[in-house]
Amino acid sequence: YILAHSEHHLVHDGWSFNTFLHELLVLYRAFMHNQPSPLPDLPVQFVDFVHWQRQLAASDMAREQLAYWTERLAGSPSLLQLPTDHPRGNIQTFRGEALRIELPPELCEQLRACCRREGCTLYMAMLAGFFTLLYRYTEQEDICLGTGIANRRSRDAEQLIGMIINTLVLRTDLSGNPTFRDLLARVREETLGAYEHQDIPFEKVVEVLRPERNLSYNPFFQVIFGFHDSPLDSLELPDLELTLEEGLSNGSAKFDLNLIVIPRSEQAMDARQRMRDTGITMVWEYNTDLFEHATIERMIAAYQMLLENLCSDAAQRIADVPLLTARERERQLIEWNATALVSADNGYLYQLIEARAHLAPEAIAIEYRGERISYRGLNERANHWRITCAA
Repeated sequence: YILAHSEHHLVHDGWSFNTFLHELLVLYRAFMHNQPSPLPDLPVQFVDFVHWQRQLAASDMAREQLAYWTERLAGSPSLLQLPTDHPRGNIQTFRGEALRIELPPELCEQLRACCRREGCTLYMAMLAGFFTLLYRYTEQEDICLGTGIANRRSRDAEQLIGMIINTLVLRTDLSGNPTFRDLLARVREETLGAYEHQDIPFEKVVEVLRPERNLSYNPFFQVIFGFHDSPLDSLELPDLELTLEEGLSNGSAKFDLNLIVIPRSEQAMDARQRMRDTGITMVWEYNTDLFEHATIERMIAAYQMLLENLCSDAAQRIADVPLLTARERERQLIEWNATALVSADNGYLYQLIEARAHLAPEAIAIEYRGERISYRGLNERANHWRITCAA
């Protein structure tokens, strides 16, 4: 049997999916035993959350938080200069694809060991690594990216199903070629500051700050970093084996680039909790009108290489850490530079033109500003100037 569940992001977020799945399993188990619903009544409804947000807009807290964002985003860069395969159009498109990658087990352990040594979360370590990747690709020292936050500070809102997630702008200073340890401290400070001022909806920040708008890209940031660490409910039902198959891509991309990190350390591999899945999945969603598939694959490899090197020694400076794998280094330094051509000694250039004019007189030799000259015409003009100069 297949149960297909599809929802629009307008009314649903990642947290809501976990809530929905949990309640579905709870209700199914109760139904199997002819029991009533064990789910408690919700203390609030989504409309209550909307009402609370409207009240917030006129509060002192809202004014204080807007003052924070006004100061924090003053003079921020409007566009991340990420090299693209295709020129950006006049109007932003949303065609996209996604790549799902499993990090190697040894890198997952290396990341967690680094977090223990540096006293940071996995989220901050991978976010700092992502900032480093963007810095190396763009050479920009002032970078803004977006990140999602559950936006459920109230316990009453934890069981709500709806689009409650908010987006925060993280602006990080990468100047001075800091060490990875120093960058972690900067990212920690930036992230905690943003979290303290998370209640103002992103669209309200845009409305109040009025950044320069351009139809071809999102204001404040074009790249987003997501971290989905909410544990899923155990997929166990009487007499049923369940497998969750998540759709990877619907052919769209909300931003130029969206990296979603999914650590599975909280999800048990079996009912007896004997083993835990410590893997980390990455989903890279990208705009196909800007990037080619192969480019994103190389970017993923570069990100993994950065994480390996940065986590092995946090004292390394971020501009000095190797970015390319051995294969990519060989490709760029050797294969792409193998441009030498062996030319047969068939005479001088004018002799080659004469020979070509004899073989294909009407073939186009030169095209410039709408004017075309055939090899016959080029040869005749050359002969005219030769005779004129010799006279």
